[in-house]
Amino acid sequence: LVANNMVKAYRRALYFEYTSYADIYYNTLINTYTSSGTSYGTLYFYSGSYINIKNNIITNTSGGRLISKNSAYSGMYFDYNMYYGSTNYGFYSNDPYVNGSFSTWQAAGLDSNGVFQDPEFYSFGDGFHLGARNDLATPLTAVTDDYDGEPRNATTPDIGADEYVAANYDGVVEVPGEVITIQGAINVAVSGDSIKVAAGTYTENIDYGGKNLVIISTAGRATTIIDGNQSGSVVKFINGEDSTAVLMGFTITNGAAENGGGIHLDQSSPSLYDLTVSQNTASSSGGGIYCYDQSSPILKNSSVVNNSSAGHAGGIRCWNDSNIKLENVVIANNTASQSGGGMHCRNNSNPTLMNVTIINNNADVFGGGIYLRSDSNPIIVNSIVWGNTPQNIYFRAGEGDFQGNITFSYTDLQGGQDSIVTNDNGTVTWGDGNIDADPLFVDADSSGDY
Repeated sequence: LVANNMVKAYRRALYFEYTSYADIYYNTLINTYTSSGTSYGTLYFYSGSYINIKNNIITNTSGGRLISKNSAYSGMYFDYNMYYGSTNYGFYSNDPYVNGSFSTWQAAGLDSNGVFQDPEFYSFGDGFHLGARNDLATPLTAVTDDYDGEPRNATTPDIGADEYVAANYDGVVEVPGEVITIQGAINVAVSGDSIKVAAGTYTENIDYGGKNLVIISTAGRATTIIDGNQSGSVVKFINGEDSTAVLMGFTITNGAAENGGGIHLDQSSPSLYDLTVSQNTASSSGGGIYCYDQSSPILKNSSVVNNSSAGHAGGIRCWNDSNIKLENVVIANNTASQSGGGMHCRNNSNPTLMNVTIINNNADVFGGGIYLRSDSNPIIVNSIVWGNTPQNIYFRAGEGDFQGNITFSYTDLQGGQDSIVTNDNGTVTWGDGNIDADPLFVDADSSGDY
């Protein structure tokens, strides 16, 4: 029994010589050989007999033979196979003699229930798994599971090694095991599904597409990287995703976009855990993360470091009623050509920072640490704000009735309350437990260990 194999080959995918009394069932065979000579074929026989060939997908889209049956004797039974590719001279048999197309093959009494059609392999898959059911095989008691160990349909199974089951049939999509890209997994998943991503670098830009999915790495952010290839935001939440949409355990890097080089949010409030958002750029705003128009995500146990913006907010931008919540987050070494090296908050955006370190960020104009305008009111607790240039905290001047407020408690702010530049345009609520003392970082200068 030769069953449930996925084979891609050059010249011959399966080769049987002096073989008798064999069953060849449910295989997916792909050949890339270009010659139509009879010495080669996706499925090749030489001197055999009493062989059953059923429920196989047999392809060659390069011009070579699909079947080559040389010096084969009696008892060769072909049926319920699917063929695709070579047309005029895809089939050769010495007995009965055939040297031609699929119609010639069937006219000789072979594969009366076979079909010649595109197998429609899943476009985001490995080139063997099906993108939809074909229901064209005949049930065989010798093979009741498929290549993946999934049960065959008892009445109308699929031809080929794969019995089609939607990748999210169990509510979980494995990347790259079931689908080779994260976006491909998003495309087949539905809200409430989980996507588990193995270690590796995935060069792509992903969009949750309004689906509340849990996308989690199985090995952690150090070895699971989404690389945006400088072709847009690496990750987008722009269709109303809520807190049940989760991204956890990734490095988000090499994004380049107008807004939100790393992560772009618009009217969406997902949960972001255990991320490193690094080496992303924005031409306008939010090199690392851009939160716009009532986007209030949770960012926890994460780092936003070494991002840049040619405009505002090298690290994080909050704009238009966007109230990000940060917990156990490092915002470091981000740069902005204008204002807000670490964070930039505008238009009633009120972030909450708990156990956050804002260190060594730079803005070429104002607010190396945090830049505030238009009635924005951050709350900072148990945090460190240190070494940001040209100022740690800066309120925009001339806001009129749209003055903001910043609240500190149990926080180490370099220069203390007097270091905050309010421009008579903001107020400071100076709570209990604040200090101005060297944070005593392990190695802030060379390794960035804060």
